[in-house]
Amino acid sequence: MSSHRSQLRTPIRNKPKEKIIGAYIEKAKNTYIDEMMYRAFATPGPYKNIDALILKSKGFKGVSFDSVKSPRYKPIEKLNSPGPGSYDVDKCYEKLKANCKNAKFMKCPTKTFLDDEVKRRQFVPSVGHYKNIEKGIQLVHRPQK
Repeated sequence: MSSHRSQLRTPIRNKPKEKIIGAYIEKAKNTYIDEMMYRAFATPGPYKNIDALILKSKGFKGVSFDSVKSPRYKPIEKLNSPGPGSYDVDKCYEKLKANCKNAKFMKCPTKTFLDDEVKRRQFVPSVGHYKNIEKGIQLVHRPQK
């Protein structure tokens, strides 16, 4: 009966525990290093016997594709335009002028960051205008242009 059981088991389970060669004392035979090394070398057996033919791609069985013969290169289409040295230059300029649009300029003047500062300095009266206090107050409180 015991021989029957040993035949049913996978060979990896029946593998005897091997003595690992190393520098250790006889008393430390069954320590964690010995167990760790045994588990590192013992790998479980395959779950199923995977046949390579099962995984092989079968492709398109029973399907036929019609072969289409196409030209090796695209045929060159002939254009009825004249060659580079044979066309009229004046007509080409007229075509270009028809496509060009006239540039529109902005109506408002372009301002820089200094323009506002110059306007503010013109609004603030100088020191000589403050001799008459009433006239100075009118100058300071007038609206900006």
